[in-house]
Amino acid sequence: MNLSLRPLSAPMRLLAVWALVLCALAALTVPGTALAQDATGLPPELDTRAQGLYDALLCPQCRGQTIGASSAPVAVSMRQTVREMLVEGASDKEILDFMVDAFGESVLASPPKHGMSLIIWLIPPIALALGALAVTLALRSLRRAPHAPIAPAPAASNPADAAYLSVVDAELGEEPGANLNGANER
Repeated sequence: MNLSLRPLSAPMRLLAVWALVLCALAALTVPGTALAQDATGLPPELDTRAQGLYDALLCPQCRGQTIGASSAPVAVSMRQTVREMLVEGASDKEILDFMVDAFGESVLASPPKHGMSLIIWLIPPIALALGALAVTLALRSLRRAPHAPIAPAPAASNPADAAYLSVVDAELGEEPGANLNGANER
C-alpha cells in the first residue's frame, strides 16, 4: 500500500483555493450579521450606552450569552427595544427595570446586590480574607515554633537487628554498635 503524496493537478488546486476563499468569506460574514441587524444610526453617546446595556443583559434563550453577543430572535428584539427606549430618553435604570419586569432578574448579567443575591457578592471577598488570614497565621506559627531536635534513633532491641546493624557499621567503616544508642557523629 503506497501512501506517498502526489502533487495536486491544476484543476484540483484551483478547487482547493476556491474552497478556502469561500470558507474565509463565510467566516467573515457570520459575526457581521448580528451587528448589521442593529445598525440604526444612533448618536455616539446613545450607541455607547446601548452597547453597555447589551453587555448588562443576558439572552433568556441562550445560556450565559449577553444580548450583544447573541443572534437569537429574542436577543435581536431586546436590542431593538433597548435602542427604542434610548431614543425615547429612558435612563439605563429604567431600561434595566423594564427588562427585569419582562424577563425576570435572571436577565441581568450581574446579579443584583440585595436580598439573597447579596450572598453571591459577599462570599468571595470573605473567603479570600479568611484564606489570607489562615496563611498569615500558619506562617507566623511556623516562624515562632522552636525547632525540635531530631530524635535519636531507637536502639536495636532485636538481636537480629543488632547483628545487621553491626554488619552495616562494618561496611561503612564505623565502630560496630556506635549507632545503636542513636548517637550520630556526622
